[in-house]
Amino acid sequence: MLPGAARHSFWHYGIEPVAEVKPGVDVVIDVPDALGNLGHSDVTVGDIDRLSRADLIPSRGPIRIKDARPGQTLIATIRNVEVAATGWTAIVPGVGLLSDLFRTPKLVVSTIADGQIDFMGQRLLPLRPSAGVIGMAPAGRSRTSTFAVRRTGGRLGLSQLVSGSSLYLPVEIEGGLFSIGEGLAALGVGLVCGTGVETSLKLTVRFALTTRRIGAPELVFHPSAWPLPPDKAYHAVVGVAPDLREATRTAVLRMIDLLTFDHGLTAEAAYMLIGIQSELRIAAVNEAGGRAVSLRVLLPEPRRVAATVEQPNRHSLDGTTGSEFRHDVWDNSLLPVLEIHSGDELAVTVPDVSAGRVKRDTTLEQLQKIDWKKQLPLVGPIKVEGAQPGQTLRVELRSADTAEWGWTAILPGRGLLADQFPDTVLRVSAISGGFVNFLGKRKIPTRPFAGVMGVAPALPGRHS
Repeated sequence: MLPGAARHSFWHYGIEPVAEVKPGVDVVIDVPDALGNLGHSDVTVGDIDRLSRADLIPSRGPIRIKDARPGQTLIATIRNVEVAATGWTAIVPGVGLLSDLFRTPKLVVSTIADGQIDFMGQRLLPLRPSAGVIGMAPAGRSRTSTFAVRRTGGRLGLSQLVSGSSLYLPVEIEGGLFSIGEGLAALGVGLVCGTGVETSLKLTVRFALTTRRIGAPELVFHPSAWPLPPDKAYHAVVGVAPDLREATRTAVLRMIDLLTFDHGLTAEAAYMLIGIQSELRIAAVNEAGGRAVSLRVLLPEPRRVAATVEQPNRHSLDGTTGSEFRHDVWDNSLLPVLEIHSGDELAVTVPDVSAGRVKRDTTLEQLQKIDWKKQLPLVGPIKVEGAQPGQTLRVELRSADTAEWGWTAILPGRGLLADQFPDTVLRVSAISGGFVNFLGKRKIPTRPFAGVMGVAPALPGRHS
């Protein structure tokens, strides 16, 4: 057990270590919640209203790691986690992605039992305890808030850091000076509302050192680390904006709208629920401009269920045999190639990004001669009878089959690291039995989907 109750809210090489431990030895640490265990069942909205950012996130430590030297990497493995019986979630003024819109403090206290969190007395959420703040003192003489994120750690908000997971941190000073804080029973990816289900934890941690140099934290996931259960239905929204922060804000606002409209939550409760158990992913960062993120939340059955058709009309389109059913821009003046009704089923054969120009036996020289200035080939447009501006089109993907092979390429001038990879590279992979045989030895599970999907915008003209 880590001795004493020493806590601090900043990183600094001059803080006296509370203990020194050897690599390979288990250390038990009592991790406080974001209020230093002033919270739980007796916390009030008044307590939240009086908080400032400086009051949040006290950390336990620092712990000196024997033989840790600058240039090494510390591996902290979570061996076991014990969780308190209650936790709290709050909207704290000035904290969170939408702090400009949610300025009034709000508090929800939850009970924790049998691997579940009883949120608002009606929503049982999966328990995934982790620590919000974890890291080591950085090099340099200035104090740095544990709220900030640095190469050596901070309020990383790694909801995947559950029992069995390991965090890799670069060592910048002698002994490392490891600290940990903000016990969490659950946290959505992205620290969206500023808090998760804050609680106290008893963590068992084992340290190891390696000479491999890293420039920022790395994480090895335990299989239970994924924020949402893989066998449950969830709803995802997409936010699109010129930069990732605005795209994330857009996605969160859209999810709040969904939760209030379809599930009867208040905007404040929806915001907190997103902060507890959402998963945020970058969907698109490319050279064509614009950024997209997807945000998904595990949802109950909505109150409004769309009408279904018992015997739907069935249609088919093959976009791989010719160009008559394909186009490469969004343009509301294009004539539809097919008209369907709500509830109809459509079987569509979707071409690859090259519109069939890349063959299984395509050589590198042939790939380099392909004109990539043409936009992505789309099958359509398809008119949905009765669809009107202001409505929402729901597209349900019932099944997806793949071809027997696929290709992956590095194309000059394309991709996030186009400046680092200027040469053309082509790899063709066999696909069978639900796996992609990549590079002849790595079997990757198939998850087929369409990379481009949408409807024509109202703005006239041709759009990429």
